[in-house]
Amino acid sequence: MSCLTYRQFDYDAHMRYTHRLSRWLHKRLAHNYTQAGFLHPYTIRLSTILRDSGTYQSPRAHNNARQVDEALTELKEEQILLSIQKDIVRGQRNSLVDITYTLLPTIEFIDAVKKANRRTTLLAQKLLSAQHNEVRS
Repeated sequence: MSCLTYRQFDYDAHMRYTHRLSRWLHKRLAHNYTQAGFLHPYTIRLSTILRDSGTYQSPRAHNNARQVDEALTELKEEQILLSIQKDIVRGQRNSLVDITYTLLPTIEFIDAVKKANRRTTLLAQKLLSAQHNEVRS
């Protein structure tokens, strides 16, 4: 915490989700989407979600995709995401290899991320100022 690597986000909204994967995606967006804005959508791959979230990985790729789609739909219903675009990568025999999701958050979520950015910047400045004053003493 002293390095300010944590990020603030709406914990109440986070805990309202029925899917654990929805909670993980909300937290990931809040922590990693620091360049929030309409000109900068957030992009993530199905393989990254499955690898990093610790979600059960079905041997059938379409089951994994369905599980992620349900979580993203829940985020959209909770007014976190405005739109979701999918680019599906297919392999031999039309099998699902991976999906790239392009997520565009709502204005409210973007504002919350920007406020968290401002708070982090202010806290960092205060921490630097306090460290600077300690060195002087």
